[in-house]
Amino acid sequence: MAPSVTPSAAVQSTSQPATEKPQETVKPSETPALTPSSEPDITPTTEPSKAPVTAAPTKAPVTAAPTKAPETAAPTKAPVTAAPTKAPETISPSAKPSKGNLIEDSSQYTNKEAYTKAWSGNVYDLGTLITKQGYNIADFEKVTVVIELLDAEKNVIENKSGSSIKLTAKPNDWTGFVHADGVKSGQKSELKLENYPNGESELYLVVQNANTEVNYIRVTSITLEASQTAEPTSTPAAEPTKAPVAEPTGTPVAKVEPAINTSEFINANAYTGTWNGSFYNIGKLVTDKGYKVSDFTDVILTFQLYDADKKLIENTGGATAKLVKTNNDWSEPIVQVHGVQSGKPFGMSLETYPSGLDTLYLLIQNSNADVKYVQVSSVIFENNGKKDATEVTTNYQSLASLAEQYGFKFGTNISSQALSNKELTKLIKYHFNSTTFSNEMKAYSLLRQSTSQSNYKNEQSTASIDFTTADKMVEYARANGLQIRGHVLTWDADMCDWFFREGYTTDGAYVSADVMKYRLQKYIEEVMTHFEKKYPGVIYCWDVVNEAVADNNGEFAADDVRHVRTVRSGKTNLFYNHIGKDYVELAFKYAYETRKTLGAEDRIKLFYNDYNTFMTYGTNKRDAIVELVKSVNSSVSDGQGGHLKLCDGIGMQSYIGGYGQQSGCMNDNDITAVKNAIEKFASIGVEVHVTELAVRNYERSDEREAEHGAFYKKLMQTYVDINKEAKAKGKTGPITSLSIWGLFDAPYLAETDYSYKMNGPYCGLFTELYQPKEAFKEVYKVLSGE
Repeated sequence: MAPSVTPSAAVQSTSQPATEKPQETVKPSETPALTPSSEPDITPTTEPSKAPVTAAPTKAPVTAAPTKAPETAAPTKAPVTAAPTKAPETISPSAKPSKGNLIEDSSQYTNKEAYTKAWSGNVYDLGTLITKQGYNIADFEKVTVVIELLDAEKNVIENKSGSSIKLTAKPNDWTGFVHADGVKSGQKSELKLENYPNGESELYLVVQNANTEVNYIRVTSITLEASQTAEPTSTPAAEPTKAPVAEPTGTPVAKVEPAINTSEFINANAYTGTWNGSFYNIGKLVTDKGYKVSDFTDVILTFQLYDADKKLIENTGGATAKLVKTNNDWSEPIVQVHGVQSGKPFGMSLETYPSGLDTLYLLIQNSNADVKYVQVSSVIFENNGKKDATEVTTNYQSLASLAEQYGFKFGTNISSQALSNKELTKLIKYHFNSTTFSNEMKAYSLLRQSTSQSNYKNEQSTASIDFTTADKMVEYARANGLQIRGHVLTWDADMCDWFFREGYTTDGAYVSADVMKYRLQKYIEEVMTHFEKKYPGVIYCWDVVNEAVADNNGEFAADDVRHVRTVRSGKTNLFYNHIGKDYVELAFKYAYETRKTLGAEDRIKLFYNDYNTFMTYGTNKRDAIVELVKSVNSSVSDGQGGHLKLCDGIGMQSYIGGYGQQSGCMNDNDITAVKNAIEKFASIGVEVHVTELAVRNYERSDEREAEHGAFYKKLMQTYVDINKEAKAKGKTGPITSLSIWGLFDAPYLAETDYSYKMNGPYCGLFTELYQPKEAFKEVYKVLSGE
């Protein structure tokens, strides 16, 4: 699945994952049209892989960041996430500082927004409290901190550990050089400064919640104990003079390329392992020139990747770039690009940059262990024009209303982050009546490890689920007249390994098959029940199982006509391995039983969803899918000599064309294969949903756009004709839903980016500015009956 918009919006305080592991892109097969995987190469928004209640993550994915901002973009304020507006001045420069509480107003040392995840946190600038009085940090031996842990109602949590406290020399280094774990309300935590890094001049206090019961942390006391020789080393520092900000001379220029000191845009210390990272304040590169970040539509970046000896690494996609709102946001990027290579510029769209915000940070992470240093060599802000959906929402009838006459819903996908884009949501509300969430209903987005561990008592303890983000999206859909394809209940890719282990721990033994069947059943029950009871009728179908059929020999048991995958890209299918070869049938059984309990048989359909569904060469995936669905629908007796129909339909992910290349794109043979597959699936008595439709195109030219539009016309006419022919025979058309995922062009995608290969940068019905392309016009003509 390759969403047209990258999820998701950042929040004020976020958890810091101990590791981050995006789905690995499956290499294409020898046949160009074969789609390697449907799901986006997007980092799951998850908690740390191991986040004990009383201990900090064992490894934080950051090693270093620049100690100061680039010379061309001096910071106008301290780069911390929650620094007090005024540093309390309680140390007299004429006396040795010791043990006086530096905090005058503890409200300035309390997070403003409630923490919603474990390992959320805030950073406070202690160095300023010291250096403003004329002392050096090195004059002190230790810092003693007292905090209060508060719940959602801001009641003090007594006698329960729930926080980690750290001292660090950098505002975005969450590892710290000293820390206290398992901290309780009112407890004095002594943090010694003996390991304060040489050559540093800053000191920050990091406080984090170690479990989700702690929603606020109030620092009530900070005291310092001086060494015996501590005396003021200088006159107290004066308040810094704020440099005037230049006023823009007029409309923002189309392009701003700030000069940067590249020596300050590289991590100071070598990365160890993978998914280490560094933050850079790139928003100030334009705000210091008098512009706003929102004046621009795209950021074009160029990196250089180096090994341990600082030798350039070429032709290797070893870095991930993310644009985020704060300098401690690891998990919820505004936009991200994977597979970045040395010297190859890549673009990052600001189309979903939140309104009212004017900060922008770049987070760089190494995705390859050989990459030890990543340097930013170029930053360009571009204004390529305003995105405006006015034309397509005023001069055309709704596509969804036109599709109704042919018996299918017309939909697209959306991410939580995209909800802040008013033009996008206006377009979606107008043209579509169905939507699918890119990632927010997947298990890795809903499951919470730390609370699962906290609540664990025995093997009957179910995993903890957090519906907060998904609920907001369902509320948006309901308010805007959109029904939802629930995606997805069971999917082996990027599934949380801890879900299969004793105590929901990262390194516990795997539980028995019976326990796993119980866990899967309860998970499916809880998810389906939550949404149907809270938002009845909004979700009209569920992808019960996603992508269970393998593509290649050796990835499934030789005697299995269903070709249920045992491995994916060399990784074990956890469901197959720990539940059994019938896990697909069981998942449908659990979903069927839950639907019956809810009395929703007439409201919710149950689907199997997969990619390459129309492919018949090689292992003949199309026919293997048929065998799998037949197996599902013959697995449970109805008590009357027949079987319960557990699976109502097949979702046909439809990434059509050459994978990552123009060769193989817009080939009429694919349309024939699609038609044959739909007819094959209909012959076994199930519905068809065309899901994740993207007609790939990798070149921008008038000729290619015309070709793309002509192909879309033939393809859409095929869908329409299939249902019209069924209707002419007195039958219901097999296609009951169609979802377009390649909705917009993305011209600045790097060739190594997952979405570049999966969708193609020019796959859209609309341009990157939401203007109608030939593809849209041809689809419109077909649905209009012209």
